[in-house]
Amino acid sequence: MHGDAEAARPAGTLTDDGGSSRLKRPSASEEPMTAPAIRLIPRLCRAARALLGWQQQDVAEASDVPKPTLSAFEIKEEGSRLATMNNRAVVEAFEKAGLEFIPENGGGVGLRLKKRTPNE
Repeated sequence: MHGDAEAARPAGTLTDDGGSSRLKRPSASEEPMTAPAIRLIPRLCRAARALLGWQQQDVAEASDVPKPTLSAFEIKEEGSRLATMNNRAVVEAFEKAGLEFIPENGGGVGLRLKKRTPNE
């Protein structure tokens, strides 16, 4: 019965068997983890850094993703991906620094500097 029940259970649901497969239920103050809208590829990560004039160390400090992780990611093939949590942290760091990611709309994902208001 376990095999069929587990196959029918959506990914990320709590189990009631008390085993190691039990997931922590997020508290009310925790934001649910959702997939980021932008999945970085090595070339996009390098382009974002170049647009900001950042070194890998700057990204590491802004995102709390270790520099060796970023270095290894940036030299990989274009199909490579960061772990979801690292991807989210790096994308958020770039966005806080003033970049805007443009979702893929048939022409491929891109990025640009956010439009600044006169007070910035």
